[in-house]
Amino acid sequence: MRSSTLQLIPYIIVLMACVLPTVSPKLEFVMEVCRHGHRGPIKSVFEYGDMNNFRYGQAELSPTGMRQHYLLGKELRRRYVDKEGLLSASYVPTELYVRSSDYNRTIQSAQSQLMGLYPPGSGPELESSYAMDHAVPPIHVEGAEDMKQDLGYKALPFYFQSIPIHVKERVAESALVPQYGCPKMK
Repeated sequence: MRSSTLQLIPYIIVLMACVLPTVSPKLEFVMEVCRHGHRGPIKSVFEYGDMNNFRYGQAELSPTGMRQHYLLGKELRRRYVDKEGLLSASYVPTELYVRSSDYNRTIQSAQSQLMGLYPPGSGPELESSYAMDHAVPPIHVEGAEDMKQDLGYKALPFYFQSIPIHVKERVAESALVPQYGCPKMK
C-alpha cells in the first residue's frame, strides 16, 4: 500500500500542474505593516551636532519621509486600485482600516501614504444643494459665502479625501510597538 501511494505522487504533481494554471487567483486581502519615513534623530549624537539644526524637530518626520510614504501610497494605488481592483478608486470606509502608533512621525507617515493612495481629486462631493447650504459650521465664519462659492460641491478643496487613522495611547499599544507588550523586548 505504501509503495502504491508513492507511485501516485508523480501523477498528483502532474495533475496539479495541469489544473492550477487554469485557476485564476484573486487577491482578497492585503495587510501592510511598515515603519515611519525618514525622520530627525531621536537623541543627540556627536556626529549630528546641535539638535537645533533639525528644523523639523527631534524624531519628527522630515519632508523626505513624507515623500517616501507618498510615493509608497502611489504604488499601492497602482497595485490595489488600478491593477487588482481590490480597492475602489474613491475611498470606501469598509475597504480600508488604518492604524498608527501614537507618534507624530508615524501618523504623518500614514497621512502621506494615504494622500498617495487617494490623491486630491478622488474625494467626495456634497450630495445636494441642501447639503451645500448646510455645510457650514454653526458659528459665524468670515467669508463663508465666498468659500462656499469657491468650493462648489467639493466637500474639501481639491477634492481632498480625508481618511481616519486609528491611534491608541502609547501605553496601551502593543501590536505596533512590541517592546510595550513583550517582556523579551525590554
